[in-house]
Amino acid sequence: MMGRTHCLVPAALAAWLFGPDPTILLISAGAGLLPDIDEPQSTIGYRLFLLAKGFKGLVGHRTYSHSLVGIVTAASMAVVFDLPWMWIEAGLIGWVSHLVLDALSGGVPLWWPLYATNRERWVLARWKPFGFADHLILVLAGVALGAAAIHGNWLGWWIELLKRDISVSQ
Repeated sequence: MMGRTHCLVPAALAAWLFGPDPTILLISAGAGLLPDIDEPQSTIGYRLFLLAKGFKGLVGHRTYSHSLVGIVTAASMAVVFDLPWMWIEAGLIGWVSHLVLDALSGGVPLWWPLYATNRERWVLARWKPFGFADHLILVLAGVALGAAAIHGNWLGWWIELLKRDISVSQ
């Protein structure tokens, strides 16, 4: 799947679950990209090239970060660093949605390292990355995010937030 899809799908999910909180939306969108830190050509890997190259050299692509071990490690680190539960939930939405989307485009080694070969991947479909289905999911996620914004009256929420910030600063 495209990086845009990995960003927008969890943001739309978080918008419907948590509302217009920009921190939550950014965390879920960022966590949607994070499992691809093991690929230097990915959206996040391109920006953090040395880290991505190191990860890929150490464990390869679609292994550790695309498994339950990666999810548990990330969630455990978030708990150890005492992050707010809402942030942890938003991060999990992003990470898990990434794995589901990748399972639609070839599969993920969910049980890595126990089952590390391509035959044991969790595969939901074999849709072509950057193909029609990828673009369709991206558009549907955008529509869902827009619908969440309209349904939740985000404009009113943002105006009230700005008014509060302006009155506090005076």
